[in-house]
Amino acid sequence: MTLQHPAQPPLAIEASTSAVNAAPPAWVRERRSGPRRRFFLPLLAAVIALLALTRGDEIAEVGRTLITLHPIVILSICLLATCGVVNRGSLYRAAMQAVGVDFSAGAATRTTAVAYATNKMIKSGGTAGLAVFVRAGHHRGHGPGPITAGYTLASLSSLAALGTTFAAAIATTWATGELTGVWVAAATGFGIYSAITLAVVATAFTSRTGLRRLFRFGARAKAYVLRRKLTEEARIVVRQRADENADELFEAARHVRRNPGVAAPAFARALIAKVIGVATMWLALAAVGVSGSPLVALTVYVLALGSSLAGILPGGTGAVEATLAGALISGGGAATAVAAAIVIFRITDLWLPVLVGLLAARGLHRSTA
Repeated sequence: MTLQHPAQPPLAIEASTSAVNAAPPAWVRERRSGPRRRFFLPLLAAVIALLALTRGDEIAEVGRTLITLHPIVILSICLLATCGVVNRGSLYRAAMQAVGVDFSAGAATRTTAVAYATNKMIKSGGTAGLAVFVRAGHHRGHGPGPITAGYTLASLSSLAALGTTFAAAIATTWATGELTGVWVAAATGFGIYSAITLAVVATAFTSRTGLRRLFRFGARAKAYVLRRKLTEEARIVVRQRADENADELFEAARHVRRNPGVAAPAFARALIAKVIGVATMWLALAAVGVSGSPLVALTVYVLALGSSLAGILPGGTGAVEATLAGALISGGGAATAVAAAIVIFRITDLWLPVLVGLLAARGLHRSTA
């Protein structure tokens, strides 16, 4: 789903310490997941086999529902997925332009698609996606500091848009008399998460010394992870490079602080992303007869966003599906129709954009090689 993160909002300043000179993710560069694949694929096959044995009839019914979808619904799915990919690229392009980094529309869309897919496949707090942008920016002559500043601005814009969407859902449930303790707890958790995120970013972006220390720590951590033994002379060079990157980020962030209006286009596009997400949820629910109410679509979409943030698996896998199923079935939806709606939503909002990112990764790798 469109959880930027987007689909979650990554803490990019945290990611920057390890991504300033990062190579692209392993799945872009080369496949190194042999042992994990050997473990994961049999496990996945076992789960599918278990579901087929225990829920075969229900799965067949969901399949028949999906096969008989109206062509207009299928066309709408493709259109919404395309709008999501293009708007996400426009969001990151606007954020980069706000800090003085120029990406063409095509380059921004392609890079963002790859970064989105990477973040959804790797639970890294946004580090993997930032690495994609840093590498793409490097081959266009941009330092990691401004790239990180733009990436952070896009992430904060998505966080602000998420907060706005969350507030709209809370207001809706209150107005309809459906505000429960679950919603209050969810709002409290989101508020704490947002406060911590903003506090860390504000501290780092208002202190040049603190930002330098953060980048130096990242450089040392990278050397440790790569098991590089640095001489004293090499340590000095690494420290100087880290300070230069930190200074670039600090100056780019200061430009935004002095001219806050430059962030407005990014925030507007982040809001559009949430509108696309709600529209996708509405389409999925209406297509199989679960609900035609935009207000229901808004509330369950926000629940899905929250569960994606809290989920431990990439892309909110498992957590999002369970949350949506529980909310919709408890609201009176038939199990098979709810399952079909969840499949439609996840394909449109998550898996099609991830597929686009995987396909774009090849072109991005060739263009930066």
